[in-house]
Amino acid sequence: MTINITAKILNASDNFYIAQCSIFNNFSIINLTSSAASVDNFNLAKFQISNLLPNTKYYVRICYSNGVPIDNYVGSFKTPVSGVYSFKLGFASCSFSSSVPGPGVTASNQIIYDRIAQKAINNEIDLFLHLGDMHYSDISTNNEALFHQSYDGVFNAPRQNNCWKNLPMYYMWDDHDYGPNDGSKLNPSRNAAIAAYRRRVPYSSILAKNGNTDSPYYSFVRGRARFIVTDIRSEREEKGTYPSTDSRQQVLSPDQKSWFFSEMLAAKNNSQIIVWVNTKPWISSTGDGKDDWGGYHAARLEIVDFINQNNLRDRIVILSGDMHALAFDDGSSINNYGSLKVCHAAALDQQARPKGGPYTLGPITNDSGTGWVTQYGVIEINDTGNTSININFKGIVVSKIDFTESIAIDVSFDLIAGIPISSSSSSSSSSSSSSSSSGSSEGADQQILCGSIVSFINVCHNKQNLFVNPLSFLYK
Repeated sequence: MTINITAKILNASDNFYIAQCSIFNNFSIINLTSSAASVDNFNLAKFQISNLLPNTKYYVRICYSNGVPIDNYVGSFKTPVSGVYSFKLGFASCSFSSSVPGPGVTASNQIIYDRIAQKAINNEIDLFLHLGDMHYSDISTNNEALFHQSYDGVFNAPRQNNCWKNLPMYYMWDDHDYGPNDGSKLNPSRNAAIAAYRRRVPYSSILAKNGNTDSPYYSFVRGRARFIVTDIRSEREEKGTYPSTDSRQQVLSPDQKSWFFSEMLAAKNNSQIIVWVNTKPWISSTGDGKDDWGGYHAARLEIVDFINQNNLRDRIVILSGDMHALAFDDGSSINNYGSLKVCHAAALDQQARPKGGPYTLGPITNDSGTGWVTQYGVIEINDTGNTSININFKGIVVSKIDFTESIAIDVSFDLIAGIPISSSSSSSSSSSSSSSSSGSSEGADQQILCGSIVSFINVCHNKQNLFVNPLSFLYK
């Protein structure tokens, strides 16, 4: 297994830096060390550490080239296992920050981040899916530096800093952290947003396309679950450009759509369930000019047709954010086109705001009378090696009054995976399945199926933010 690290080192005084991994949090033994790397013009450095063992807790730190650590900050992560494997993940979206971009951005510092961090420390969750609106800068200027300043504001918030250093975190933007509200492919800051995303995230090697202005969609496999992370912002038509039932009112480009369909077939061919990370509400009535899938109904039906034609419905669960509420639908909602399982979790820290529906359960906005919610979801994937995999979804509320946690939603359901196959067979089959689609990455598929891990570390001299995606830290 391999960890890829991107570190931001402010006030860099050395020509080169290294990253170290240890199974001991005091680094009494250094198990693995990267090659030396230099910083770029944004003070970012790239590292790679290989030969990590599966199912192992590691600690990581950034050092000067002579091995002296930058401060005493330590991040941590646990490596996964390929094949049949049970695990838990957290997911949510939408976290308050000041709306004016620049070096003074302040971000949420709520207790919810302590609760998530503690679950990671207690091995109650293994990774986190951040479904966008990580900040609310609404940047409309094509200036990459503004995006970096907004991300820095997020990871300098003490509780978020502590949270993201303790567990892997995969990320896909929504509108406010991509550009202006309800942004589309016409976002004037699109190129800067993509450049900052590609420079910051550690998993740039698994992005489906490598061009400087290509949408950053990607997939990864953990156990027998294929996570398909679509970008439904940077390629979509502006809302209301065409009627929702017009096939020109698209969300995904032809390349991304082809890749998405290929990834779903790869899951089927490799006996995997599909976890579709879709940042906007799927369950919504059809209507022109809407920002959710209801405003792009023809595009929605095209996806439904593909799912039905390939018998994928019982293999898929959708994870969504954007709506500042918790919700679950078992597929029976009148507006749930495709009759898919849907789990919603938000907001990490924002005003209560239901959207879409109706849902089997929810929308739930337990705001403790404050008008604001701090909520997230936990998905448990229970794989015993059978043809089906059990999924449990808990929607969790953190009280704004006494900061205690309560479970507002607790549901379980099965998804069809198929007969487990060996890792070597899976890699070969997946490569042949996905390499034919435009914009997919054969190498990335093989890398992840082998259990590879990637990470992003955002490190500041004296005040270090370590942001690891899928290993997320913040140095401080």
